[in-house]
Amino acid sequence: MDSLFTVNGGRTGTNQFLLNGAPISTEGTFNVLPNVDAVEEMKVMVNTYDSQYGRSGGGHVSTTLRSGTNRWHGSVTNFWRNRVLDANTRQNNAGGQRRGFRNQNQFSGVAGGPIRKDKDFVFLSVEGWRSGCPSPS
Repeated sequence: MDSLFTVNGGRTGTNQFLLNGAPISTEGTFNVLPNVDAVEEMKVMVNTYDSQYGRSGGGHVSTTLRSGTNRWHGSVTNFWRNRVLDANTRQNNAGGQRRGFRNQNQFSGVAGGPIRKDKDFVFLSVEGWRSGCPSPS
C-alpha cells in the first residue's frame, strides 16, 4: 500500500501513526489496516497535541481498537454488489453496450467477551474481500 500524503503541511513521511498507543510506522506511512468494525476510536491530531507526540513534522493519527468485555458481543457485516444491482457505466451507455459482469463480496466479523470474568478478555476480528471479474478474451 502506498500511503503518500501530508498532514498539517508536513513533508510526506513525517507523520506518526499509533495503534493502541504504540508506534506502528517507521517511515511515516500507515502500514497497518485494522478491520473497520474493530476500531473503537480514531483521532487525527494536527496542531495542538501533547508533547508526548513530538518527533514529527506532520500530524499524528492515533487508532484505538475495541476489546473484550464481561459480556459477549459481536457483529457480522457483508457488502455485496453484482451486475443486477449496479447501474451501467457511462462509457457502456455511450457505446450502447450492456452492463459488464461483476461480482464483489466484502465481509467482516468481530466478536469479544470474557475468558475469566473481570480478569481475562478476548477480541477477534476477521475481514475478507472477494471479487470476480472476467478477463478480456
